Amino acid sequence: MSNSQLDLYGDYAAAGIETGGRKGQVRLSEISVYNWGSFSERIHTAPIDREGTLITGDNGSGKSTLIDGLMALLQAPGRASFNIAAAQGDKRDRNLVSYMRGSYGTSHDGAGTRVLNKRPKAVVTGLRAQYQFDGGSVVSLMAIFFIKDASNSYSDVNKLYFIADEDISLKTLLDAFSKSTMREFKRWVEQQVNLRCFDDRFSEYQTVYRQKLTMGNENAPALLARALGLKKIDDLTKLIRELVLEPGNIRELARDIVHEFADLLATHERLVDTRERVKHLQRLLPLHQALQEVEKLLGQLEQDKAGLPIFEAKQQVIALAERIHRLEEEMAVLKEAMERLSAEEQRADAYTDQCYAAYLQLGGSQIEPLRQQLSALQERLGRMVRDSQRYQKLCRDLQLGHDLVGSVYRDNQRVANEQLRQAEFELPRLEEAFFANKQKLIELDAEYRELSSLIHEMQQRPNSNIDIKYQQLRDRMVEELGIAEEKLVFIGELIDVAELELPWKGAIERALGQRKLNLLVPEADAKRVTRWLNQRHLGLNLSVELVGAVTQTVSSFEAGGFLEKLIWREHAYQKWLKNHLSRFDLWCVDTVEELNRTPYSMTVEGLIHLKQGSFEKKDRHKVDDRRQWQLGFDAKAKLNLLLAQQQALQASLVTAKAQAEKSQQQRDDYREQSQWCQQLLTFDWDSIDVPRYEKEREELSKRLAALEDDQGDLQQAKIRWEEAKKAVVTIQKQKEAQNKKIGALENALKSAETQHAEKLPLAQETLDEVVQARLALRLDAYDESDKSAYYALSKALEREYAQAQNRQIKDKEAVASLLGGFRGREKWQPYTVDWVSGFEALYDALTYLEYLEKEGLPVLVEQYQERLNKNMTQSIALLYTNIEAEFADIRDRISRINRVLSKTEFRPNSYLKLNPRRERYPAIQDFTQKMNLALSSMNDADQDKRFSLVNDVVSILKNALESSRVDDERLLDPRKQMSFYAEEIQLGTEQVLDVLDSSSGKSGGEKEAFAGTIVAASLAYVLTPKDEEYPVYATVFLDEAFSNAAEGVAARVIKVFKALKLHVNLITPYKNLNVAREAARSLILTERKAETHESRLREISWELIDEQQAKRQRDLKQYAQSQGVQVYEQ
Repeated sequence: MSNSQLDLYGDYAAAGIETGGRKGQVRLSEISVYNWGSFSERIHTAPIDREGTLITGDNGSGKSTLIDGLMALLQAPGRASFNIAAAQGDKRDRNLVSYMRGSYGTSHDGAGTRVLNKRPKAVVTGLRAQYQFDGGSVVSLMAIFFIKDASNSYSDVNKLYFIADEDISLKTLLDAFSKSTMREFKRWVEQQVNLRCFDDRFSEYQTVYRQKLTMGNENAPALLARALGLKKIDDLTKLIRELVLEPGNIRELARDIVHEFADLLATHERLVDTRERVKHLQRLLPLHQALQEVEKLLGQLEQDKAGLPIFEAKQQVIALAERIHRLEEEMAVLKEAMERLSAEEQRADAYTDQCYAAYLQLGGSQIEPLRQQLSALQERLGRMVRDSQRYQKLCRDLQLGHDLVGSVYRDNQRVANEQLRQAEFELPRLEEAFFANKQKLIELDAEYRELSSLIHEMQQRPNSNIDIKYQQLRDRMVEELGIAEEKLVFIGELIDVAELELPWKGAIERALGQRKLNLLVPEADAKRVTRWLNQRHLGLNLSVELVGAVTQTVSSFEAGGFLEKLIWREHAYQKWLKNHLSRFDLWCVDTVEELNRTPYSMTVEGLIHLKQGSFEKKDRHKVDDRRQWQLGFDAKAKLNLLLAQQQALQASLVTAKAQAEKSQQQRDDYREQSQWCQQLLTFDWDSIDVPRYEKEREELSKRLAALEDDQGDLQQAKIRWEEAKKAVVTIQKQKEAQNKKIGALENALKSAETQHAEKLPLAQETLDEVVQARLALRLDAYDESDKSAYYALSKALEREYAQAQNRQIKDKEAVASLLGGFRGREKWQPYTVDWVSGFEALYDALTYLEYLEKEGLPVLVEQYQERLNKNMTQSIALLYTNIEAEFADIRDRISRINRVLSKTEFRPNSYLKLNPRRERYPAIQDFTQKMNLALSSMNDADQDKRFSLVNDVVSILKNALESSRVDDERLLDPRKQMSFYAEEIQLGTEQVLDVLDSSSGKSGGEKEAFAGTIVAASLAYVLTPKDEEYPVYATVFLDEAFSNAAEGVAARVIKVFKALKLHVNLITPYKNLNVAREAARSLILTERKAETHESRLREISWELIDEQQAKRQRDLKQYAQSQGVQVYEQ
């Protein structure tokens, strides 16, 4: 008994509940039932003797039914264990409704089984138990149960509970109930001074009756019910577990732990998921940092590129200023030297004039004109030789005569004119042929490149014939929206034409038209897809169909329609697509005549008849042009066709290239020949008649030589004049050279000044010092004397900028891929609903990551650690403590019972002692070890390890709660981990005389003697209030408890009950009356009529019982003798 139970009476007093000041013990004095089981038609009352009453009768006569009426007053109907002893041999359920109905059997009508009831319609049941104290005062417990119709549902049972502090009969209560409305009845109850109604508030009713009957232990009613069910009491451990020990709260604690762990598990799953989200999004951080760095770098490069012209201008202005200064100094030196040369030239000219005058005086006036004439002729002859050589080369190129003869010259002029007139007609033709061949080559090359690109794209996507542009659009959607490609499918990818129907494929392609390019999208992704499409220019005509759940499937198509000729890819959308396309089916007809009279039909040539009188033929491509076909599950056939076309196109390309080159060569040759003819016509005969002028030069040379041979002093004068002229020429050459230098220097200076003026405005623009420093540092890597250094630097900047842009593109693609992967996880999609599309969602993702790292994850970690470290650990610790506390409570209870047993004589000079033994079951030991591991890891920093240990404990508890295996029952009920044995102890010496446990080989009688004594002591312990020496509430019923025991054993056990001041009453079959003869002063006989299934009670004496038994023996003997059986007297 716990302290809380022992303090119950103090609690009553503190709460102001009246105990009535009753003295002595309280015993049941009377039981009354009405419409209860087989007791009907009237009120049946059984008086209970204060010295014990025996209720007897044949099996099924109603003995246990009567006592179940008492149990229905002591226990809540939903928890009452009716007819426990009887039920051990009878599997039929007995409950409140069956007792109210008077159920007595079943019948079979062929359709099923029907329960037979004595009271099938509206029914009222009444129960009453009257208790009497030694002082004479009484307490009556009563109940009225009623059902207003023919229902057999417990929920339709109405319940009223009553407690009276006076002797109020059940008839008085039922009469008041039946003769008034419920309101009038309640008013009547209120008028009764010592009567209180609790309606259906059983808990309140039980609390009050326990107080009035001095039942300190709140489990006493249940214990009395269990004692009533002890039919055979030879299993000591089972007896102690069921009668003495109260069920603990381990199962409830385990259920609480499982529920708490479900919360922890949910938190753990959210934590794992959040960590996974954080881990996924953290992969964006280095990419974001790289993007920031590359963005910064691009900014710097843009500044450097923009600043380079200014930087170059500044550097060049400085260099040009230095160059101008240097050139001006050089110019001054050259001009000074020029002035000196001019003075020398004047002096040389004067001397030359003097020498020339002397030469003329000596005869030089005749020779000089002849010499000048010869010089002019030689100069002209030189020009003529050069022109004649060019003329002769043209003649050879044109395959004409090249002799310098007048007749040949005139023939060549005529031929050249004829060829030029012919070229006016031939050259345009050759030009046209060349351009035609060139255009054909360009077109073939473009077609080849386009076809090669298409083949390459199709090889990358071998499972679809759909136009590549549409597939590329889908690829973008898959990447940026994170939707699986299998969910974004074109209609044409899900259907194909059967092999035997291939002649119709071109026509079916036309019939489906643009519809085969319709993109199928799941309804769940509709909002994301439409938002994405709305934000972009697609450059294509795209139709989207939303695929939802299919409620009705097309089982087959109309015979003769093109849909019947299709094969369908195994896909989740197949049923939906069949339903969808069934609206667009067309009849396939063989002739135009049949087409004309059949709306919604088509021919194999692709002519379609729509509604009546409306025809359509899409002939932009040939109907059998397989390159245009887009249906099918793979692109193998189309790819082979395109590869063959590519091969043929490549051969055509080689031929076209040769033709273009040939026509170009013909045109160029003819154009060149025409140019030669034009050049030939520019020569006149006098400019190339070299032989004539060669003859004239020879004659002049002879005349000059004749004059010069006759002179002497003249020759010397000529030499002096020639030398003077040479001196002048030398000075003039020096001046000319100096003038060239001055001119070059003037040009350089002018150029430098011009450049300086041009660069100065740009050089005067502001340039950031940081940019200037970066460019200066970069320029150090180049040779300053290299004029292309700035160009090289500019190219380097462009190259670095392009590389940075490529890195940026790759990083953005990596970001888009990560974001797509995040969006692609269906369970993460709610977090991305408000994110923008594509790469731009990076900032949404980083904001979300920051939230997760700063708030979401820490809060979850805190919640998880709180639940793991505090809640779960404390709960497991509480479970562990409670298990140990229950073991301690069990030992304490056994100790208290032993104190009662030590004062109770078992046999002369001996008493019994109970001993508990905690069994070592492997499953229990394993669980305990796991609990200890979980508790010992309280301070372990490894949260995952702790979670795993706690999970081990909870998994065992969860399985145990869901299972009915023996080990699981033991785990949740410490009572079942204990076994018990009893020792017979000799008074005085304390020597152990005998031992009994559940497995000992003792006889049934010996076991019942041990167990019966312990039952008595246990009941006395449970029913004895604090500070009392014996029970106040004393009434106990035992139903067939000693039906199999020897009379001596039963008598000894009953003597123990009485010695412990327990008001023991027995229920036993009619055949076992001798067992109870010493225990009961009065007898109640239950009888039942088989015809009416009606029971009744009859109070009889032991003398009458003896007479009836004797008569039965005589009747049996006479019957045996009549059958020829010899009967021997004992």
